[in-house]
Amino acid sequence: MEGQQDNKPGRAQLLDASPLTLEFLNTLMDSLPAAVYHSTYDAERERWTIRYVSGGVQALLGYKPEELNNRLGFTDLAISNLHHYRLFHEELTQANPHFHLTFEFRTASGASKWVSDYGRILFDESGRVWGSIGVFVDFSEHKAQELSFKEENIRLKSTLRPPASLGGLVGRSQSMQELFSRLLKLALSNAHIVVLGESGTGKELAARAIHSLSNRNAAAFVSVNCSSISETLFESEFFGYLKGAFTGAANDRQGYLDTAHGGTLFLDEVGDFPLNMQTKLLRVLDYHGYLPVGGRKERHSDFRLISATNRNLEQLMDKGLMRKDFYYRINALTLHLPALRERREDIPLLVDYFLSRHGLGRQDLPPEFLKRLCAYDWPGNVRELQNALFRWQTFQETNLDLSLFPEPLAADQSPAQPEVNCYIEFEKEILLKALIKSDWRPAAAARQLALSRSTVYRRMKKHGFLKR
Repeated sequence: MEGQQDNKPGRAQLLDASPLTLEFLNTLMDSLPAAVYHSTYDAERERWTIRYVSGGVQALLGYKPEELNNRLGFTDLAISNLHHYRLFHEELTQANPHFHLTFEFRTASGASKWVSDYGRILFDESGRVWGSIGVFVDFSEHKAQELSFKEENIRLKSTLRPPASLGGLVGRSQSMQELFSRLLKLALSNAHIVVLGESGTGKELAARAIHSLSNRNAAAFVSVNCSSISETLFESEFFGYLKGAFTGAANDRQGYLDTAHGGTLFLDEVGDFPLNMQTKLLRVLDYHGYLPVGGRKERHSDFRLISATNRNLEQLMDKGLMRKDFYYRINALTLHLPALRERREDIPLLVDYFLSRHGLGRQDLPPEFLKRLCAYDWPGNVRELQNALFRWQTFQETNLDLSLFPEPLAADQSPAQPEVNCYIEFEKEILLKALIKSDWRPAAAARQLALSRSTVYRRMKKHGFLKR
């Protein structure tokens, strides 16, 4: 089979074969539970053309062979944006011409099916690519088993003791446990995600966690702050440029999309993305290619997009500041991060987490400071808490301005507040550690905590530590 056809569409022809041999080969290929194909490559137009598909394609994907013959490649039928020939044929050589790819196809009925493509790139005598041959095999059952295994793994994890942290996010509150569970499920998906949350809640940490848990974790995580990209530099930053494309372009440079190929592109502050830039990126998200500045050869990138914002995207649409088609393209799935004031019970864990990085613990903090950490509303969320602890570590107690934090509520006030409970646990744990360290000698514990002995006795009585 050399890419030529007889008068009957979808049938193979060998120049030296007898009619009986041809009929046998065609019957064999049409009877296989797979689709054999052959395509040719036009280097000048940079496009593939399907020259032959066996009858097995109808059972596999629902298309008749004559519907696909002379079609411009299979890429527009691929749901997972691989653009396999354009991406891979340049990486293959005559010494290593074989490839194996797995991706989703859109069937004739509009459903999806996972297909494995076992093929070989064909080269002419000068080493130039002129075509390919291969076979499509149904991989749907294997893919379903793979997803089932992953889901079972997540189910088993959820039955274990809830984790205190995941990907740098810390918390045992109900809202954080629900967040961790959703993160694990999002990692199984390949759909685009928008992460919502106030400033300082850890949106990029969540995006990185999804990436690290996904099957894209071997490739790059590319983080882009949308508010820092000017419209004039958009194409060179996102699409890259070639040497000599403009003054100062001394070498070729990859863009964000090139670097993110196979991995994750993270757009922080996506609500600040200008309309013109939304239009250009939308074309890429719709599985079209892009041109590097100064280039003529179209590129494609297979990346998973995660966007983040603290703004209301629907309001931006209503105001005409975000395209509706762009919004619906990036927002297939949503993840919302809770504010710190909504999960105050996690403050002790967060304090431990940040202090432990520097070999410190809660017992090293001034008790008054601990009280106010628990009572404060944290408008800047976890980032503000981290900065407050960094300031204390840098200046210790000497320059610490406690007036920045409100006085905590008294422990006997009602109704009981979450921050009061946090502080009581803080105080009890610090006192217990000091007593154990001082062999239960109140005077020594008082010196350790920089408190009076009467205060230590009072707190020992309060927490039930006094021997009767």
